[in-house]
Amino acid sequence: IGELIKDGVVTCRSNIVGLVDRAPEMSPEDTKLCNRIESVFLEAHLMAPTPVELVESLNEPKKHIEEMIRLLVEKGTLVRLDRKIVMHLRAVDAAKKVVLGLFSEASGFSTVQFRDALDVSRKYAIPLLDYFDTIRWTVRQGNRRTPGREAQERLSDDPS
Repeated sequence: IGELIKDGVVTCRSNIVGLVDRAPEMSPEDTKLCNRIESVFLEAHLMAPTPVELVESLNEPKKHIEEMIRLLVEKGTLVRLDRKIVMHLRAVDAAKKVVLGLFSEASGFSTVQFRDALDVSRKYAIPLLDYFDTIRWTVRQGNRRTPGREAQERLSDDPS
């Protein structure tokens, strides 16, 4: 396989190998597992399970779960917030809306205000805020967050 990759005949993405001119395809079993994982994250919303919790609930090997999570992150279905926390894109988008709501009430907010507005623990609030800082949705100034560039654009586009 290494020679085929080097010669440009096949491509390898994670553990999926495919011809260069065709997208790699997953096995039906892996597709089913990815769908199960996505369902778990959708249902969990903002209180996403850790990979270890997924291993226990789905009764699959840890390495396999981690590979499927990596594929879902690459696909854009899941968002990796930090080393341990991954959330469904819909949950992250919902948290972004909460941030916009907080900004519409004041020029900034504290970590505690964000945590309370989401009704989640710090386990989820802090990685979300750090992720938002990274993508410049928010700007951290001590313990307060102010709007980042994209959030400012969204707020200025909002007619209300």
